[in-house]
Amino acid sequence: MTKAERLLSVLAVCACLGTLLPLLLYFVGAFEMSASFPAVALPSLMVLLVLAVVLRKRKVPVFWSRFAIGAAAGLLATVVYDGVRLAGLLVKFPGFEIIGKFGVLITGAANDTPLTISVGWFYHFSNGTVFGIIYCLIAGRAPVWVAVAWGLVLEAGMLATYPSAFGVNMGARSPGLFWSVLGHIGYGAALGVLVRRWLPDAREVSRAAS
Repeated sequence: MTKAERLLSVLAVCACLGTLLPLLLYFVGAFEMSASFPAVALPSLMVLLVLAVVLRKRKVPVFWSRFAIGAAAGLLATVVYDGVRLAGLLVKFPGFEIIGKFGVLITGAANDTPLTISVGWFYHFSNGTVFGIIYCLIAGRAPVWVAVAWGLVLEAGMLATYPSAFGVNMGARSPGLFWSVLGHIGYGAALGVLVRRWLPDAREVSRAAS
């Protein structure tokens, strides 16, 4: 990467973290998501959108390829993640209920509505996408096991926060823990495979752009 691309990568990672900050602030009891989401997450999403649109045809090929491929791989890996957890519904795994709660928290609504459910699913997929961007910008074409480890880091973050914040049973012998871990392994594996398949070597990208 050039110096400009490194700076853009730092900006993109900070913007990605900004979309996740309202959830962290809610977990620690600092702010309600209905207040912090429009103040922090929406501007961060706008920064990512501007980076995607403005820099698409600029001379930052390594950054752009990692940004775009990380976003696409993260989104598809989230679909895999949900597909794995879908099987958990057979044992009454409550993981998808949390997605609806995201929408309620973001909108400040009292109950589930079609709007809150839509907002919750949007936030769920945006989280999976930004996790993919962060991974691809930092790790690039790392071995797949690195992406699986990234998925397990995300799982550890969930275990540290979700049980107390949402009252989810994720004890050592609970179905919730099993399907959550399996889902994040699936997310990481899919992310790693897709990034390695789609992301060309940085030297090839630079030569093609020169």
